[in-house]
Amino acid sequence: MVDYLEKSIIQIAESLPVSEVEDILERAHNTLDDLWRCNPGLPRDRMKNLMDIIGLDVCKHATKQFTGCNIWKDDYNVVVEKCLQSVALGEKWLTTCKQLTGLFWPSFSSNPWKEAAYQPSELEQFISRIQEVVNIRTAHKQLLRLSTPEEQSDLDADKVFKPFLGRGFKQIFLRSFIDLLQICDDVTKDLLKARKEFEYLLQPAEERVASKLKKQLMSLIYEFTRYSELINRKVFKNNLLAERQFLLNSLSEYVAKIQSQSNLETSKIVTRQETSDTIKEILFIRQLEGKANEVVFVLDKLLNDLEGFQSIKDFIQGVVNDLKSQHGELFNGWSSDVITAINSNKLSLKETDPVIEFSKDKLMKVNYPSRLITLISEVRQLKAMGYQLPPIIEETSDHAKKFMKFARLLEQAYRKLPQYHRRSYDPIAKTNDAIQRFGALKIGAGIGGGFLGRRKARGKVCEQSDKLLQNNNLLTSYHIEIIDKIQDLENVSLIKDFSRWSETIKNIKNVIANVENKGFKNPQSWKREIDVKLCPILEAEYTKNLKSLHLTLEEIRVDLVYRNSPLNFSPDRLILDQMYEQQLKKYLNIPKNFKGVSDNSEQIYEKIIERKKLVEFCMLRNEAVLENVSKQKKELFEQLDAVIKHWQSWLQFEPLDEKKLTSWEHWDLHFRASKTFGQEIAKLPSAEERVGCFLIGLSRMRSDLESHNRSYWDQLVYSLKDSIAEDVVKLQNFIDPSTAALTKQPVSLEEIGESGFNYSSITEAHQEVTEAF
Repeated sequence: MVDYLEKSIIQIAESLPVSEVEDILERAHNTLDDLWRCNPGLPRDRMKNLMDIIGLDVCKHATKQFTGCNIWKDDYNVVVEKCLQSVALGEKWLTTCKQLTGLFWPSFSSNPWKEAAYQPSELEQFISRIQEVVNIRTAHKQLLRLSTPEEQSDLDADKVFKPFLGRGFKQIFLRSFIDLLQICDDVTKDLLKARKEFEYLLQPAEERVASKLKKQLMSLIYEFTRYSELINRKVFKNNLLAERQFLLNSLSEYVAKIQSQSNLETSKIVTRQETSDTIKEILFIRQLEGKANEVVFVLDKLLNDLEGFQSIKDFIQGVVNDLKSQHGELFNGWSSDVITAINSNKLSLKETDPVIEFSKDKLMKVNYPSRLITLISEVRQLKAMGYQLPPIIEETSDHAKKFMKFARLLEQAYRKLPQYHRRSYDPIAKTNDAIQRFGALKIGAGIGGGFLGRRKARGKVCEQSDKLLQNNNLLTSYHIEIIDKIQDLENVSLIKDFSRWSETIKNIKNVIANVENKGFKNPQSWKREIDVKLCPILEAEYTKNLKSLHLTLEEIRVDLVYRNSPLNFSPDRLILDQMYEQQLKKYLNIPKNFKGVSDNSEQIYEKIIERKKLVEFCMLRNEAVLENVSKQKKELFEQLDAVIKHWQSWLQFEPLDEKKLTSWEHWDLHFRASKTFGQEIAKLPSAEERVGCFLIGLSRMRSDLESHNRSYWDQLVYSLKDSIAEDVVKLQNFIDPSTAALTKQPVSLEEIGESGFNYSSITEAHQEVTEAF
């Protein structure tokens, strides 16, 4: 693991893409964790040292990213992007170190980390330096943005960044990353000196831009008015002479803008109440006049001793007079138009007129002009502004105000519920027409004549209206409840949560039953509209899954098994095919079998199948849909075959050939291979592997592989024992005769010749034994 970690560290220092370095840091995280958890684990100082080494290599990698890049002169966006990438890598490793030493290792019982969370200090300094580069370049960028082209010449990069470039080395910041440990003190001194020179070069531009920001950000009129008593004192006037002069000139420009705004189109003027364009314009001009008068107040009180005061005041006073004349003309024009409408009976209310009228559709209409409501509002606003209204306008407004509440009561009684449903769910509102018409007819029968004659019947009308409103509110509550239930079905899976669909339909039917029990009859149109509302939600969810059915169908569990036979699935391929077809058919027939709330809801939901042309598919006549589904199935089962092929490569075992085992190295090689194979088996996932909607269990196959490896190991042991026994016999057959021949003492010439022959034979046999063993 240490060798692997060293290899990873070397890769970090190379000029790899950022994404690959992130992967290497992720693997280094796991390797350090394994090193700490192994028995025995590495010492804490050694782990700190490894973290420091990786941190320094992150610094080196980031420095290489700036090769050929001048951090002070190159494009701002390019430099900042590289800096932020470097900071992100550094912070990623700092986070890794903090998690290991502060979260994971302290809770490891066998070898707990007993110190505070550790983070490489060199890497922290590196991130700080890079962030400082970003801050300096960003400040310079913002100063350029707030400076004119002429002023930008003072902010030239060669000039303001000279302290960081002209000290005999390439770039102070980047040099410090590489030589951080060796020349830290020297670099720090150089940096401090360079920063001071940089701040000095930047100071004039900062003061200039600060002056501009002061003009933009300070609300001078408010501040001078707020402290007017102090500013009127002699010392303050003298000390604030420049600011007051600037304010005087600014007020002239401000009033000029007010003058131009007086020509604004009335369509751009927004008021809370519904008023005519003329009243809107009067309100707007009066607001501008108020702003101009406030300026006049400031001029007279605080700026009357300044040069140019009188000319500016005359100009502003002229604007004020123009505004007064403008809104006065507008008021006179409005008064004339209203009086003309009153005299021609276009804007009047007669007490003998019918209170309500009924259209050909038996729908009630309250006979109260909406223009009268607007007139009442306009009269109230104009009086609040101090205008003297003509008596005929005031009389008409007061007269209309007497009956406005009564008219609104009738209007609300009939319009409140339909208006609500036009906003939320218009089709359902149509189902309430019969109830609304019945209530309206009862109100109309109770009123009959005009406003004057029916004032005494107001109590009865209110009672009928309240009853109608109660019924409407009751229906509204049921409608909201049903709509909420329908909307809750959005993004609810038809495959995994179909039971929730069935439960929701059941609850909606219970709500409709409650409506019928309350006395509201004939809800068939209502039920049909609910099905119409449900249909697009069902269709959307149904269509969404059509292109990925092989991935979203209900899970089919299957095991991968091996019992000294070809690797296969359990259940086998044919049964899996049948199970998949069954799940597919079940999903495709959902719209056809879906039961809504109306009696003939099947006709509504079957249209989904017609639109998707799945009827022909079920009859094997729609080639496009059939080809798509068949392609999905083919690809899915090809993936299943690929799973078998992948794991089959683990099972390419050859029987043990003892003839090839001729030396101890052969047995050692096979024992090592078996041990390595066992370790690889231990790393196999013991849970499951997903392929589309199939969930493949691997535990049985893993058990079979372990059993096979144990059997192979036993064969090696037995073959090694047999080989050792054979070698012992061979050695014994050499040693016993040789010992007997060498220990025999020759007593005759014949025996002496025989002993020489035996010695030659022993020597030859010894060479053979030596070569064999």
